[in-house]
Amino acid sequence: MALCRRIPDIPAEDLEIEKKIGSGGFGMVYKARHKNWDFTVALKILYNNGTDSLEHEASMMLKGSCQYVLSLIGMYKNPERSEHGLVMPFMENGSLENLLTRQSQLPWPLKFQIIHQVALGMNFLHTQLPKPILHLDLKPSNVLLNDSFTVQLTDFGLSEVAHSSSSFRSEHEGGTLSYMPPEALVSEKYRPMKSFDVYSFAILMSFVITGSTPYKNALSTIVKFRYSERGSPRYFWGKIHLMQKD
Repeated sequence: MALCRRIPDIPAEDLEIEKKIGSGGFGMVYKARHKNWDFTVALKILYNNGTDSLEHEASMMLKGSCQYVLSLIGMYKNPERSEHGLVMPFMENGSLENLLTRQSQLPWPLKFQIIHQVALGMNFLHTQLPKPILHLDLKPSNVLLNDSFTVQLTDFGLSEVAHSSSSFRSEHEGGTLSYMPPEALVSEKYRPMKSFDVYSFAILMSFVITGSTPYKNALSTIVKFRYSERGSPRYFWGKIHLMQKD
């Protein structure tokens, strides 16, 4: 997959890894220092040694580049360890998820600023590009904050360019249960649309304001079973509420 513009390769010897700052199903994220450029970066190393998923994410970041999307500095390569990754700016205030964990009650002006900037970033991806980009994994851990608490959207590994519904992969890889619309959980024929991100944004906004998300203590298999069993949103949410109490 050819990237839409050339991104510099950053060899392993140019980076001094300081500590691990995150992990997920995709791989590990480290805080590192670029020895030649003398500034701190974030290094995301993928578990999968293949480069297809890496180039896909890099391509989505470049296509969706704006002031509220995390920029891409370079492509990391370590042939000795067969490692590939992305080098990005280091965000001093971490993720929105970590911020809300450290400080459950944020000042209202900051809540409004974060929600507004996430909306601006998603609006850019959906409406201001020749071909809209669907993020498909919008959640607090993928909303980073720089030193002035400006939002930087990240983790475009599941993102897709919005074409006709028939052009999507036959099976969507999925996102995070609490931020996925119910129809995406149970329908084999479901194809992601802008409404997927709109639903995720609504849950994220609710989480910023109230500190709670759906299915907090429920197993994903139970959530999917309950919804497919009845299909009624009112029945579904009632059962999930009872599961959370249990």
